[in-house]
Amino acid sequence: MFVLPLALLHWAALGSVVFPPDSQWRYFPGRSEASPGDPTAWRQLSFDDSTWAIGQAPFYYDDQPTSATASKDICPAPGDPALTAAFMPFGSDYRGGVSLATGWLTGSIGGAKRIVVGQLTGPGTVKVFSSGSALQGGPATYLYSAMTHELISEFTEAASLQPFGGNTGVRIATTSTTIGADLLVSGFSQEDNATQVRKYQFVRPTPDATMLDANQIAQVVSAADTAPYFLGGD
Repeated sequence: MFVLPLALLHWAALGSVVFPPDSQWRYFPGRSEASPGDPTAWRQLSFDDSTWAIGQAPFYYDDQPTSATASKDICPAPGDPALTAAFMPFGSDYRGGVSLATGWLTGSIGGAKRIVVGQLTGPGTVKVFSSGSALQGGPATYLYSAMTHELISEFTEAASLQPFGGNTGVRIATTSTTIGADLLVSGFSQEDNATQVRKYQFVRPTPDATMLDANQIAQVVSAADTAPYFLGGD
């Protein structure tokens, strides 16, 4: 029972500096385990941490000392905004701007609200993204503890359509239903020479499908204009 204290006294007598006060450390930003799949892997000496960020000690949060790393750059404080998702829905070359909406499209497949993105210019492609649902076997955010998945949510494409034939930019919104939400899309119809607002419902075509199909269920507005209307959802 006296082994540990004697060992500590021995190291103190040597006066060795184990970690200099200004040493550099590798760290993993976020609130999730640094090795998803095997939460204990990063604790092993053989773990490869070469991709982690490098910060200089001491670590701090509020009052900034000289040559130190801010903990707030690793984990946001309660109430502070935090990045939870980032992706390029139309690739890095698209520069035309987007219309955004969120909603429980096809709510029966579960998961969090989908993110819907429409191109303001160009072909007017509309894409639906999901952070997990029955399409992927279930939403990881809800199936596992918050400590076992990444702080940054991964969104995957769940549907894609060009409501006006790829000839016009669009604006979008979602409207709630008793079982989820439908999608509203506004754009210019060359065939009818009018600006229209169309309503779409998304369905899973087969039990094992990983993408949703969009079915137009209504034409809400058709008017003699040339530009998409601004839309608001509920």
